[in-house]
Amino acid sequence: MNRDGVIKKCIELGPWFHNIDLGGISTRDIAPSPGPQPLDHPVPRWLKIKDVLPADMSGMSVLDVGCSDGFFSVEIAKRNASRILSIDAQRLAIKRLRWVKRHLKLSHITALAGDIYKFHKGIAGLDSFFIFVHKGIRFLRRKLRPGKVNEPIYVARRFDLVFMFALLYHLKAPLLALEYLAPLSDILLIETLVVDDEQNSYLQYVAPMNGVTTEPKLLPTTRCLKDMLRWAGYEHVMEIADASDKRPIYLAYKEGADLSGWRLPGK
Repeated sequence: MNRDGVIKKCIELGPWFHNIDLGGISTRDIAPSPGPQPLDHPVPRWLKIKDVLPADMSGMSVLDVGCSDGFFSVEIAKRNASRILSIDAQRLAIKRLRWVKRHLKLSHITALAGDIYKFHKGIAGLDSFFIFVHKGIRFLRRKLRPGKVNEPIYVARRFDLVFMFALLYHLKAPLLALEYLAPLSDILLIETLVVDDEQNSYLQYVAPMNGVTTEPKLLPTTRCLKDMLRWAGYEHVMEIADASDKRPIYLAYKEGADLSGWRLPGK
C-alpha cells in the first residue's frame, strides 16, 4: 500500500489511541483520539520497560490483555516473540490492530475481542469449544458409568508472560480479574494508575470526568496493588517504575518463574 493509501486507511480506522509507526507514518500524527495523552502515547511507557524485557523473545508466548490498538503487541513482536495473543473489549481497537498486523506482516500476532472476566472459561473461541466438548464427555460418562469416574479437565493455555498496561483501573472487579489471569502465566508485567500510599490498602473511587470518560475508575493504592497481586498468587512483586507520575510498573512473578533474559533493576 502506498503512502496515500496508508494515510487514508489510518483516517478510516481512527481515531487512534496508540501511536504506531507504520513505516514512516505514525497513526496519531494522522488521526489521534481526543484526550490528554501526548501524540506519542504510549511511547513514554515503553521507554520505561524496553530495557527490562528480554531483548530477544524468541520462543516466548505473550498475552497482551487490554491491548487497545496494539502498540505493545507490535513492539513485542519486533523482539521475535513466537506467539502473541492480543485481547481487548473494544472491537474497533481490535479492528485497528488486525489491520496493523497485516500491514506490518506480523503474522504471529492474533487479535481478539474478549472479556477478561471470562478468562477462567477460556480466552478464545477454540477454548470455549474444548470446554463444551469436555462438558459433553462428562455428561455421557455420568450417564453410561454412574458413580465416580476420572473426568477430563480443561486446562487453560499458558503463556510465558501476561502483559497488562492501562487496564486495571478500568475494571469494576480488579481483584477478580487478577485471579483469572494468574493461572495463565508465572509472570505478569502490569502498569496502572494508583494512589501513592504504601501504608493503607484500599481502592479509591474516581467519578467519570465530564466530556472525557463515561465510566468511573477504581484506583488502588500502591500498597493495595501489591496486596492484590500477592493474593492472586504472585509471591514476588518488583517495582520497575515508581509512582512519581501516578503510573507505576510492577513485575509480579511466582516462585520458580523463569526470568532468564530479563534485565531486572539491581540484578
